Amino acid sequence: MFQLVLEGIIPANASCSDEECGYDVYFGSSTEHPTVAIHSLTLELIYERCESSDGSDIMECSFETNISESTACEWTSSYPPGMPVEAQISYFRDWQSENSGVGTMYGVTQQHLRGRGHIMTYNSSGKAGHEPYLRTSLLVATKNCTCLMNFTHLMRGPKTPCLQVNVLYGADISDDSREKEPRGSLCGHQVEYWRTATITINLRQNATFQIEIRARNVSASESFLHVDDIVFERCAMKKLSNSTGV
Repeated sequence: MFQLVLEGIIPANASCSDEECGYDVYFGSSTEHPTVAIHSLTLELIYERCESSDGSDIMECSFETNISESTACEWTSSYPPGMPVEAQISYFRDWQSENSGVGTMYGVTQQHLRGRGHIMTYNSSGKAGHEPYLRTSLLVATKNCTCLMNFTHLMRGPKTPCLQVNVLYGADISDDSREKEPRGSLCGHQVEYWRTATITINLRQNATFQIEIRARNVSASESFLHVDDIVFERCAMKKLSNSTGV
């Protein structure tokens, strides 16, 4: 089977009125509403859906474990570019696990956080051009089939970056030239509440890969991305022995 993929770009001057987009209660102004122009049209192969018996929960995460290391359920955050190895401790990772019950920081209100437990948060302040990511351990697909990845996100405010989900192929986690297959993206202000994104993952039997959630189009202004509750549906994959994410 095949599917058509439309990719778009967001003009720099994209905006809308308060009536069209709503009023942002956190930033005290109307939110920017992305106007999307079609950038490319591609045709890609998709496999049949994985069977229910193929399902694996090894990469599912609600970010409630190993909080002190900013490594949760086999997902690990990047470090800021150029940071010396000796300085790479969990406190300085790009994505931080935050206890949503602590207060109203991180670009959200208590209403947004109520009952969510821990969430993963990225603050873009002073980090223009950086592309921080959350990445799984190395995985191996056990069949040629297609499955679904769902995750909850909160993207609000006029300077909100993009979120892009990629599949990286190859076992060398230090190789920046590895094949990268973009699987879906969201850009800018979405809505004033948490929303679930559904991403299609095409699995290649015996291929070694990682899945990443990457921030893009990051500006120097303070803005936030929030991610929670990653769930996979019928994904025929397993963890590569002794692998960790980077």
